[in-house]
Amino acid sequence: MRQALYHPEHGYYTRNIKDVGPGGDFSTSASLSKLLGRGIAQWVVNSLGRGHRTTRFRWNLIEIGGGSGNLAEAVLQNIPLLKRLGCRFHLAEISPRLQKIQQQRLSAHNVRWFSELNSALQSCHGPACIYSNELLDAFPCMQFVFHQHQWQVVGLARDENGSVIESCQLPQSGDEIAALDFLETSSEMEKAGRRLEVQWSIRQWLHQWSAQIRKGIFLTIDYGDENSVLLKRYPQGSLRCYFKHQVLEGDECYRRVGRQDLTVDVNFTHLRHWMEELGWTMTVYQEQRDFLREHIRRNWSASLPEERMLMNEFGAGGAFKVACFEFDPS
Repeated sequence: MRQALYHPEHGYYTRNIKDVGPGGDFSTSASLSKLLGRGIAQWVVNSLGRGHRTTRFRWNLIEIGGGSGNLAEAVLQNIPLLKRLGCRFHLAEISPRLQKIQQQRLSAHNVRWFSELNSALQSCHGPACIYSNELLDAFPCMQFVFHQHQWQVVGLARDENGSVIESCQLPQSGDEIAALDFLETSSEMEKAGRRLEVQWSIRQWLHQWSAQIRKGIFLTIDYGDENSVLLKRYPQGSLRCYFKHQVLEGDECYRRVGRQDLTVDVNFTHLRHWMEELGWTMTVYQEQRDFLREHIRRNWSASLPEERMLMNEFGAGGAFKVACFEFDPS
């Protein structure tokens, strides 16, 4: 999954993604409407009121994985002018192709680009407000399957015809063993074909940059849920791919390598555990519709179809979750 998405020459995100939105392989909430940007902008303003500034006037704002730049544009447009003048806006984007699209869209704004979050944090020199939308779902996962009366790692191989097939084996690497131990499997889960996923790469990523921040707040929005819900919803795992706005599963995930998106539902129970072990505190966990209602003026009502979709409890409004974490060692 890591190679398919992030290989420097052949990876989907690093080389082959064309755009995010109607012209790409998938759309995000930010590519459909500016509503999410308005909500995040108000969250940013509220965060500044709780002391997440570098000085009285200067402050740092970081977006991770900016897609086509729609969200950053909407956020910046909806931050009040006087506060926006003091903003140091940093955009961490691993994809050179998407960076170029973002630079064209955001040319009127003062934005600094970085290929990864570590570098962006090093340039902040103080507290930072960090946010992401549909970022964590693209982190590589490990998948375990209960096969031959034991948990095995799902890997890939080629058959005699050269086709890619699944090849399962017992956990061997330190990360595989640690990830399976972390899952705390039970006898109720031990049914033939049962699959479990863990995005151990998220934990590794959090450890890479957490030491760089002295004080900060981190908001992340993604499709997913708590562990207990995901276990019931996805007995075969949630791994899937997006190709030309089609959702494909099973063996289709192993086709068109480097030319399609691969994703899983984010396990917010895992995320909370990993953040807390690094000293962060979860302050908010809610559905996207509740987040938008809280951060957009009370007399507003969704009028456009795209806005209603973002607010629909049976659509993106309920499927997407919002988690906020704060770090303040003082």
